[in-house]
Amino acid sequence: MSVEQTEYLPLALRHLDDAISALTAPKVRTHKAAGRTRVITKPSIYAEMLENIRGQQGTSFGGVARSMPPLWVDGVDWINKVDSTVQGWWPSTGGTLSRLEAFHKASWRPQDTNFLDGASEMINDWVTAAESLLDGGRDHFTLNAPCPTCGEAWVYRKDALGENVRAPALNVSNMGCNCLACGHHWGFEYFTHLAKVIDCAPLEGVIADESNAV
Repeated sequence: MSVEQTEYLPLALRHLDDAISALTAPKVRTHKAAGRTRVITKPSIYAEMLENIRGQQGTSFGGVARSMPPLWVDGVDWINKVDSTVQGWWPSTGGTLSRLEAFHKASWRPQDTNFLDGASEMINDWVTAAESLLDGGRDHFTLNAPCPTCGEAWVYRKDALGENVRAPALNVSNMGCNCLACGHHWGFEYFTHLAKVIDCAPLEGVIADESNAV
């Protein structure tokens, strides 16, 4: 076991905590209008995906499925992928959320660092995919600046054809800003600070869109 593995384990656990929170924690937003500030709590990404699937089948409030449009195949595929992968990581009894909690609290070893980093990256990919499915791909843009946390400006990801392409590390959506390199997440309450750190114009467009949607 190398010294590097021992040193990197706390960082890997922090990234795992951030990734799981991005997937399962309720979203707290600050909405300002007419001189007043309201704190609004929205469901987690995972809960919102489940609710959208149930809503399209007419069972979101415990009702009986009735004649509805075709099943939201992309949403169901997303849920099945998340559930099956998490079950593979932690094949205990219970649902996906309880498995993720146990997975997070497990006693990990320094030699597990690479596995944890891979799990964090996969969870962040799930969050990004869910955001795109939920909002139809709107309000997404990238920032051509290095991540303040890890210093990376670019990542290499596979496109629809399976080819590696270079893309900016900082990705902004109506859920906040994520670094695709290290997995760090900034909520809207940190956007002014983030803009100052990376020396860019205030990130106001996506916030305005989100406020109007509330």
